[in-house]
Amino acid sequence: MIDHCPECGEPGTMLIYGLPGPQLSRAVDAGRVRLGGCMIEPGQPDWYCPAGHRWSDEDLDGQQRLLDEILAECNAPPTAHAGASVVEWRVGEPALTLVTPGAPDEVAPFEPSTPVGEYAFVVSPDERYVALFIDSGHRTHGFELFEVRPEFRHIGGLPAMPGSGHPPVFSPDSRWLVGFVADGYRVRGTDQHFTDLFDKRSGARVTLDWASLRALRVPGGELHRVDVGVEMPVSAYPHEYTEWDTEDAVRFTAGDVAVLRMPWGQKVAVSLPPSAPVTGDRPVPAP
Repeated sequence: MIDHCPECGEPGTMLIYGLPGPQLSRAVDAGRVRLGGCMIEPGQPDWYCPAGHRWSDEDLDGQQRLLDEILAECNAPPTAHAGASVVEWRVGEPALTLVTPGAPDEVAPFEPSTPVGEYAFVVSPDERYVALFIDSGHRTHGFELFEVRPEFRHIGGLPAMPGSGHPPVFSPDSRWLVGFVADGYRVRGTDQHFTDLFDKRSGARVTLDWASLRALRVPGGELHRVDVGVEMPVSAYPHEYTEWDTEDAVRFTAGDVAVLRMPWGQKVAVSLPPSAPVTGDRPVPAP
């Protein structure tokens, strides 16, 4: 099997052709394989390298074995590691299981408050807490919060809420669990939808609340939610803001200071708990 580029020696990524199913899509999202296109034709290259070189490989059996291994790894149920223990969820069961070598399994009962589409675990830096992030697949998501030690138990969470969510982030001291979520296009201070104001001839500007910051004091504190917005002209076309996302956009500079990265690159520091709406400063495009 020729899995390194014959031209530059870089490791290759397998090219897959045709329409991907859910299992293959997860492997693509993980960067383990790359889509070569929908058309399947004789003589198509099998591999791709970072330098853009493509090549063919006649070892079809070896490629299939590798693809099977990749799919098995990418589609294995998510788990979380806390010290020597592993947290598992057998979807459909109303409990998480803590598996520790040499000790009996522990069970933490709970009822998911969000319909389950995809899910992921987030472990606190001190490995004392685990958040189970659940995405319904229908623009709602939430999370369930568990304490691992001293007792493995369900201690709360965030019920299903609208928005394109990503897993929350623990602060370095494990005292806060923060989510930054794109969840709509509201005009601050009103019940209006920003797109309803569209007027390409108007010079008016309003604050578009396009996301929210949600901060939970761990383990059992209050959930704080504030809007995140930016001043925008009502003449803005939807394509200017409807693709804004919050993936991997939360960092911490201290245990109680979260830094939000806006889609246009600006970074806004927010002290926790947040006490007021967050407003970014987006540069005005030159005419």
